[in-house]
Amino acid sequence: MYSAAYHKFSSLSQVRILTQDICLSAVEEWMQDYNHLRPHEALDNLSAVQFKQRQIEQRAMNRGKKRQKIARRKTTPEISHSSQPW
Repeated sequence: MYSAAYHKFSSLSQVRILTQDICLSAVEEWMQDYNHLRPHEALDNLSAVQFKQRQIEQRAMNRGKKRQKIARRKTTPEISHSSQPW
């Protein structure tokens, strides 16, 4: 028969808690690496975070271009077709 003095842990719940903490830490580290550092071929060899930032910047540029087109349309005089003979 074993006594508690021979074991590092006093209960199974103690082992579970420690194991969960270690696993969560490892998963968080992996997610950090995967999303922030690791390049992905499907994302033009950018990390997921870099790709997302590029998408945000491109959308902002596209919105700015659309606004410029709308502003130009508003300032361009309308051509009247009433002066044509038909």
